[in-house]
Amino acid sequence: MITTRLDFIQSNVILRSQNQAPNQIPIFGSEMMSEPECVEYRTKIRSLPSCNARELFRLDHDRQMKLRAAEK
Repeated sequence: MITTRLDFIQSNVILRSQNQAPNQIPIFGSEMMSEPECVEYRTKIRSLPSCNARELFRLDHDRQMKLRAAEK
């Protein structure tokens, strides 16, 4: 069976979530975020209904953090 990239990503997201306490899941760019931003990120990602939605949210967040880093 051929595994698609999305299947691989979903598997990794699930494994990361299962292996770490909820507040220990690393947030890309967290060093540029305030504590309230980190709390908001975790709250939002936990509220999303599917792995696909969480992965899309995470990818958008990664893009935003790269833009923020480029501004500095």
